[in-house]
Amino acid sequence: INTRPDPYNQTTAGEIGLLLSDIYACANNGGTLLAAFPGEITSEECQQILDILGRNYLGSLIQGGVPDGTRVAHKHGWTQSPLDMVSDAGIVFSPGGDYVITIFLWNNPEMIWTPTSRTVGNLSRAVYNYFNPPEAP
Repeated sequence: INTRPDPYNQTTAGEIGLLLSDIYACANNGGTLLAAFPGEITSEECQQILDILGRNYLGSLIQGGVPDGTRVAHKHGWTQSPLDMVSDAGIVFSPGGDYVITIFLWNNPEMIWTPTSRTVGNLSRAVYNYFNPPEAP
């Protein structure tokens, strides 16, 4: 399968997940970014990155699977036409614990936005419910 990756602009779900984990740890005065780049990056700068990512309101994909008002610092992306790639990666700040989630989808033939975004939202909801089990009626 050839997904026609751009050789200058690509990552994996694992790589972006590690980067988000490192930014989160850095914002909390720890982690590998502060250790690897002493004096070059600060926890305040990492917190600023999270604040910027947190202002990215989409209302679907990862955000579509968590309760309204849940803070999600994320970056999403997709191809326009054909819609053969959809991704969203972020940090969800939840009562049961903060966590990193990355979802990358690719398909040929082209995907349809509504069912694809609903699938990502459902995956997000499953992870949210793992960390925040719904109360039994």
